[in-house]
Amino acid sequence: MPDISFSVEGIIKQFKSINPSKASGPDLMPARLLKESAVECGDMFHHLFTQSYQCETLPTP
Repeated sequence: MPDISFSVEGIIKQFKSINPSKASGPDLMPARLLKESAVECGDMFHHLFTQSYQCETLPTP
């Protein structure tokens, strides 16, 4: 399987495409919050996704 890479631009694009009227997931984060803060939080999520992938672990709640 090829390596997966994450880009800030790709994360922002995906977050901006979220339907804000959908229900929250198991993390209880409102979809509207992710969509509206996509640009501001893109770097943080990039770091989180990249580190999680490299360490082969998921953050605990």
